[in-house]
Amino acid sequence: MVTSPGCHRQRVASGTRHSGSVLQWKRKFGWIEPDESLDHPEAFKNNWRIYVNVLDVSSGVLYSGARVSFFVYSDGKGLGAEDVQLEGKKNVMSGKGAWAPRGQIPTKFHIQRSINKEGNLRLSTLRGGKKGGKAKGKGMQPRQMGADSTFVCTTPQGPDRQKQTESGDSSVLSWASSEMRGWRPAMEDATCVHTQLEDPLENYALFGVFDGHGGSVVSRYAARELPKRFQACAREPMLDAQDTANFPGTILSTALVTLDEALRRDGEGEPGFLHVAGGGKPIESSVRNSFGLMGSTAIVALVECDGPPETSTPLRVTVANLGDSRAVICRGGEAVPLSEDHKPDLPSERARIEEAGGSVGVVGPCARIDGWGLNLSRALGDFHYKAREDLAASQQKVSSMPDINILQVTPEDEFLFLGCDGIFELNSNQDVVDKIRAGLHQGRSLEEIVEDLVDASCSTDLVETGGLGGDNVTAMVILLQPDEGALGR
Repeated sequence: MVTSPGCHRQRVASGTRHSGSVLQWKRKFGWIEPDESLDHPEAFKNNWRIYVNVLDVSSGVLYSGARVSFFVYSDGKGLGAEDVQLEGKKNVMSGKGAWAPRGQIPTKFHIQRSINKEGNLRLSTLRGGKKGGKAKGKGMQPRQMGADSTFVCTTPQGPDRQKQTESGDSSVLSWASSEMRGWRPAMEDATCVHTQLEDPLENYALFGVFDGHGGSVVSRYAARELPKRFQACAREPMLDAQDTANFPGTILSTALVTLDEALRRDGEGEPGFLHVAGGGKPIESSVRNSFGLMGSTAIVALVECDGPPETSTPLRVTVANLGDSRAVICRGGEAVPLSEDHKPDLPSERARIEEAGGSVGVVGPCARIDGWGLNLSRALGDFHYKAREDLAASQQKVSSMPDINILQVTPEDEFLFLGCDGIFELNSNQDVVDKIRAGLHQGRSLEEIVEDLVDASCSTDLVETGGLGGDNVTAMVILLQPDEGALGR
């Protein structure tokens, strides 16, 4: 064990090696986010991250997103990692995040933090809220490295249908979400829920789904940091909380753009890689940023109520969208889309990409930026595609400026749905609405309904479905009416 001079360490859970992913690496030190958070008095001191010094790296060269194994020590300042070893890569196929020729196939890395104490998830810790509703973890286990791809790494065991399901109940606004890895080697989705925001947002509730590519570092970062930036942006003097028509959309846009700027600063100066399978040499981005070839979609909904969300009636829904995750509202049984997928071949997106010096090419079933890269045209991270210093965030090949859609809630608006694109490979918007309404009509709990939906979004036979239904799946339902029994009729 390598130790720094004068450093007093005590190994935690002696003899047990842990696994995780490098959240950030600054040449000589960095942070690891463990697959499973440790129940230790010092764990909270660094926001459940594990500090690592280059002197404690016993094998391999670390970089942001790398999978590692390690022992954990405490030193009074928080938890640290020692005897850190770089884990090997798995052989998976290319897809959604980026494309590479055969022999240069990208592998992606994942961070999944599951806090499991005496069988219960501590929702306020996991989601960052003051306090949460009910939560339950089903079959949670450490996630493995993998790829978010159009093609998937199949195993004789089939898909992993173990779920992480959480929910919150109130007299009016109730919600539930469920996440499932499915056929993917790793889970790269993340979610956030905040129903108790502070002034001037005390009458709002925030919900978000984030679908990572190139790893889960950006999606997990966004789920953790966006609520803080959202709250901070709302207090900026130039934003008028009394301007009810524009205020919600403005703060959502500002929060997402400033979050992207913070990601750029955090990754500045570090190499960004497209990791390849089979131990091949990673492809390095020409932009020196650890998030150069790593990013995440974002679908975020702000529900405005006539008082505190836990006891008040929803009045308006504001949705911000980056990428191809979706928001759908059920209005009298009809699916009303509140977002449009941001794909490179959309005329408006193609025009921006080309004006920024890029191009759009078709690879297999997907239109991709520059003929090899992302099949998304808006996202957090992905600074390889945001390299023009003379252009604003909204003018880059990949934009961090979300589309905003605002809907006044009517008595016909039954529920709001947020989901990653994996939900919609086997389901249309209307399919999703119909399945949720059917579950409500049958008197099933909201947790059971979202779990049924993610199951229905995962293929039982990828050959029969042509590869569809092989993605990670995350579903979130927010009820907008107090009388659940009136729904689904």
